[in-house]
Amino acid sequence: VLLRPPAEESHYFRKTYRELTQKLLEFLSTREEVRLVFSPRYSYQERMLSRYRWARSPLVLKKPIHFVSLLKAVDLVISSGGTMIREAAYLGVPAYSLFLGRTGGVDRFLEQKGRLLFLRCPEDFEKINFVKKQGLRPLRNGDRVLRQLAEAFWEQAGLS
Repeated sequence: VLLRPPAEESHYFRKTYRELTQKLLEFLSTREEVRLVFSPRYSYQERMLSRYRWARSPLVLKKPIHFVSLLKAVDLVISSGGTMIREAAYLGVPAYSLFLGRTGGVDRFLEQKGRLLFLRCPEDFEKINFVKKQGLRPLRNGDRVLRQLAEAFWEQAGLS
């Protein structure tokens, strides 16, 4: 499980993001089948892991790793929103978002396609499907997908 915690220094950060992430870490720490790959946004976020007794020790990424290679090595991605979660969803890696703010057009599109699931409360953690993925399955490129994305953006902007 690749986990990207919230951007705590962003303008949209709320304390509830950190609290939900901490509850998720507690949930993941007890699962024998989970090996956490933690990709902190800030070095101080690594301390979040020490609050829990882990069934399997987490791996903390200390430097950038080529993202597609990283996605090939993990079975699912959980993030507090952003590019990483969208790229995972697009490439067919099971993707779960902890973002609690207003859902953007791209995220709604990926959710409608069954590529992105939102975890908005601890009860939602039971929806996480801990299975080995079968490789990357990208959404197809082409006019149809681009047209659907454009329509989602236009609808969000009230221009449809």
